[in-house]
Amino acid sequence: MSDSGDVPWWRRRKAIFLVAVVVLVVGVWALVGGTGSAHLELEAKSSVQKGKLTILVDGDKVYSRRLTAKKTPKGLLKKLIDPKPETFEARIKVSPGMHEVTASVLPEGASDPHRDTVMVAIESGETRKLKLTAGHPLGSTVSLKVR
Repeated sequence: MSDSGDVPWWRRRKAIFLVAVVVLVVGVWALVGGTGSAHLELEAKSSVQKGKLTILVDGDKVYSRRLTAKKTPKGLLKKLIDPKPETFEARIKVSPGMHEVTASVLPEGASDPHRDTVMVAIESGETRKLKLTAGHPLGSTVSLKVR
């Protein structure tokens, strides 16, 4: 047997050393945003009773769903006091960088969709919130904002 004083400490505890190195490398990679992706978190309210929502990022469809809000009461005052919007959320994976995000709402029976577009700058590992409102009685038919 050789004298343990001649062997470096890291060789005597190879397994512990290797685990520590792996944990350190993974931690630094995650801290620097090594995943190379980012996310858009969509928070939406829709008063559109029947229709379709499509989200485009740089012209590519990344999300879509049917819109099915409950029927709103008649009269503008009742709509403002007691709205019945459908609410939903979605998480959309995107690459880091500057992106053009478009929300397109096509109510059932309509031939042209209503649209709104925003520009979003997003860094690796970051999550940016988007607020979507569709079918608002007083505002624009579709509103998309970056939070």
